[in-house]
Order: sequence, then C-alpha cells, then structure tokens
Amino acid sequence: MQRIPIIPAAALLLAVLASPALAQDFTPEQETALGQAARQLGGEPTREQFLAFLTEPIRRKDRNGDGFDIGDVAAEIDAEEATARAVAIGRILAGDLDGDFEVTRAEVQALQRLQKGDLVARRFDEVDKDGNGVVTLREIAEDFQEGGVGIRSTGGTAAILMALDPDRDGRLTLAEAGEVTERFFSSYDTDGDGVMSRRELSPLASATQARLQLARQEIEKVREEREARAVCGAPKAEPDQKVMLIGAYEAAAISSVFVGSPEEETGTVPVHVEPGKTPLYVLATSYQPVIWQFDGAVERVATVVVGGRASGGVAGIAEDRVHFLEAEDCLPYTYKPRSVEGVLVRRKAAAIAGVDDVEAAGDYALAGVSLPDMTLAPRVSGNAGDGPPVTRISSPAVVANAKVGVYEVLPGPAGVAQLVASGHLVKLRGHKEYRLVKPIPYLPARLTGAHSINLVVAPGVPRPKGNPGHSCIVMEKTGETIGLTPSCR
Repeated sequence: MQRIPIIPAAALLLAVLASPALAQDFTPEQETALGQAARQLGGEPTREQFLAFLTEPIRRKDRNGDGFDIGDVAAEIDAEEATARAVAIGRILAGDLDGDFEVTRAEVQALQRLQKGDLVARRFDEVDKDGNGVVTLREIAEDFQEGGVGIRSTGGTAAILMALDPDRDGRLTLAEAGEVTERFFSSYDTDGDGVMSRRELSPLASATQARLQLARQEIEKVREEREARAVCGAPKAEPDQKVMLIGAYEAAAISSVFVGSPEEETGTVPVHVEPGKTPLYVLATSYQPVIWQFDGAVERVATVVVGGRASGGVAGIAEDRVHFLEAEDCLPYTYKPRSVEGVLVRRKAAAIAGVDDVEAAGDYALAGVSLPDMTLAPRVSGNAGDGPPVTRISSPAVVANAKVGVYEVLPGPAGVAQLVASGHLVKLRGHKEYRLVKPIPYLPARLTGAHSINLVVAPGVPRPKGNPGHSCIVMEKTGETIGLTPSCR
C-alpha cells in the first residue's frame, strides 16, 4: 500500500487551526488538544496541569532535542499506522500454524478443531483471491488494501499541538508551551483562580468544533491530492470536460484476448459514446482484468484513466489518450458508487482528475455503459453454470498496461466447451465430470464456484498447468489429486 504523505497534512492542520481567527482561541473542548487535556484532567484543569499536558509530548517525543516539530508528528503517525496495519494483517496470520507466512485451509480446519480461529475461517475464502486454498502474504496485503481498513492516523494530540506554536515556525519548544499556557489562562480564566472551568470554556466549544471539522476535511483533501500526484500520474481534466467514473467487479462477457496472463480471466465491457459537443474524461476501475471497449462518438473522449486491482486494457481510443495508474491504491475498484467505499473511490477519482466530484455508475458484472448519461446495459441472464458469453476482439486494437495475447484456451465454461469440441476433453456421465485425453497448454482460467469441474487425467497425459481453482483433478494412473474440493480430500 502506498503510504499517504503525512507532513503536508500536519502542516495544513497547523495552518487551519492556527489561522488569525484562532490566534487567541486556544479552545480546550472536544476534539482539540486542550479539550483532550480537560477530559483527562477532570474537566476543569489548573494552569499547572495544562502546562504539564503541553510539555509532556515535547519531552517524550522530541527526537532531536530542538522542540516538537512536524517531523516528530510524522514519526508518530507512521508508528501509529504501522501498528494498526500489523494488527489488521495479524488477524489473518493468526492461522499460520507452521510459521511459513501462509495460511492453508488445513491450518484453518486445525484451528477450528481447537475451537479457535473463527475470524480466520470466516475470512479465508474472501482473502484467498485465486481460490487455491492457500492464503499468502500478498493476498493478505491485497485484502487489506481493498477492505476499506482505513489506516489514516491524524497524529492525535501531536498534530493538534503543532497548531499552538506561537511564532508559527513549525516547532513547539518547552518555552513556547509555557507561553501558550500563560496566554490561554490570561485570556479565558476570567475569575483569575488558575482553574479553567466548564463555564469559562463553554462559549468556545461550537466554534472550535466547526473549525476542527473544516481542518480535517482539508487534510483529507490534501492527502488525496498529494497521493494522486505522487504515484497516480494522469492528466488533470480541462474545465470544459465532463468527468465520469465507471466501475465493476468483473465484466459480464469474456474477451477472446487476455491482458496480463492467459491463466486469468479477462472480460470486456462495451462503452458506447453518444454524439455531443462536451469532451469527456473517463475513469474506469475493476477488480478482475477488463478491456473497456469504446465505440460510437469516440472523438469526444479526451482522456481515459484506468485503475483497479488488475491489469486492464482499452479498445477504440487512441493510445495517447489512455493512461494507466501505477498503483492499485490510486483508484481501487468499486461497483457501488453510493456505498461508503464507493464514496471514497469517487473522492480519489476526483483528486486524480483535479475536480470536486465525479459522476459515477457501476455494476458487479458490468454488461455495458452509455456515456455521458451513464446508462447501464441490462445484466446478461441465463444459467450461471454456463458462464459468460465471449466477445471477439483483435489483440492489436487493445491498448494495455501488460501483455496482450489470444487465449489458446478460453476461461471458465467457454474453455471447457472449447476443449470438448476440439477432442481434448471427453464428457463423462457425472455432473461436470470430464476426462482429459490430450495434452493442453493450460487449464481454463477461473474454474471456481459454479464453474468448477471434476477432471480425470488419462494415463500418458501430463499434469495440466494452471490454477485448478475450486475444481478437482485426479491423475488416473497414480490417483494423485489436485485441488481442494471435498471430493479431492
């Protein structure tokens, strides 16, 4: 996961909270550093207690002995985020019984027999992206990035203390902490008793709350913009361009060509562009590899930006107008633009394009979309076990960020049907049972769920390459089984 730049956020918090309007308003209320002190110290802290609160982090966390500065804030934030990541990832690695940094289904079952590991068992199939029955560190990291586990510390008290820096030089010293305490009590301790009462603090609460909320919003905006500029290079939208985001988990149709690897399923989504004068800026994101196939008034499309988890491609748009984001975290996939995660992805898309917001639409298995009205094509109906239809595409027409090639064996049920037609597979009497009688380049991709099969490999035929997914493969000569379905155990 790309680490979100921290120092600009802390600096912005200092700038917003320490603006001229707040120069005298050191409000010790909810969500401010002084408010935290009031709660920790009984709600009506004394002058001495306030001074101790301000100087404690300086004494404890000042790395260089030159005062508490933005670098110290960044170091604390990094440590908080690293701890949170370790805890989240460790919940899955708790199932790694043999210490090889992988979690197998057998290990999960062993934990369950010990009446432990319920969380690991519930999450196992979600994290096991390729369905091979082994959860790797890479899959755990991918799940962590996709799951909306927001590791975005604000630095807590540390960042807000920076707003109290009297001379605005980005460093709070022990002497300045004393000055802040004296000025605060001189301004708001109206009865001069050296105690900040709730009555004396209450008039400042609502204004401080509103300013703090604004600061947090600005920090989030800066984080997204800096992240986009750092690793998510794409041109900004022009003022006259309409910016849209289309998303999917996967495509409703399979492509006849693959992007990345023939052992993965690449889908295709038709994107029809209606006639019109307004130029379009399109962002597209998916979980599975997708080729976004543009047709219609494609001259309107000024820019296409492709994000998501997997490799992707674009057809129908000139190469100089297509941009692929470097990191998955730039623009995660979403097919529910109004959900919580969808809103976050829309904000990332807006930051990439340099606009305030984007229009968005999506579907789990996206069958097509019309632009700029964002009308979605109806989902493809039929028996799920038959698999999606295949769309024929010319590989030279695809602009992609990975290798493009023609499938020798199509993915899923289409590939099984292809191998039956070519005589490589012979259908047996059992449900979805086949016998492999000739060597094949690789197994059809994504033989998972309703698309899984039972396959007997005839003597003399080599063990097929590729991922069996949820399918069971039996070597007839030796009885060796490959796969993790119940019949293979």
